[in-house]
Amino acid sequence: MPKRVEGTIKNREVGKVIEITEKQKKNMLHALGLDYKKKPYRNYYCCSENHEGWKDLVEKGLATKRESSLLSRGDVYFFVTEEGSKLLGVKLPKD
Repeated sequence: MPKRVEGTIKNREVGKVIEITEKQKKNMLHALGLDYKKKPYRNYYCCSENHEGWKDLVEKGLATKRESSLLSRGDVYFFVTEEGSKLLGVKLPKD
C-alpha cells in the first residue's frame, strides 16, 4: 500500500483535506523543477495519458492535463494548478 501524504488546502469558502501519495508529491515537485532547483522554474510533466497518479491529481483539482501534438505518440502534459502548489507549499513559477 503506497504511503499517503496528507495536505490541507484552505480557501475562503471551506477548508478541505486532500490526500496524495508520496509518489504523486514527488511527481508534482519534479513538474515544478524542485527536484533540481530550490525555486520552481517550470510547470509541466510529460508522460503517458494513462498515468494513474496524474489522473488522480487532475480529478482532485491539483493538476490539469493537455494533449500534446501528434508527433509525441500519445503522450500528454500535466501541469500543477494553483491548488496543487498550495498543497506543496510553493508558488508556481511566473510565465
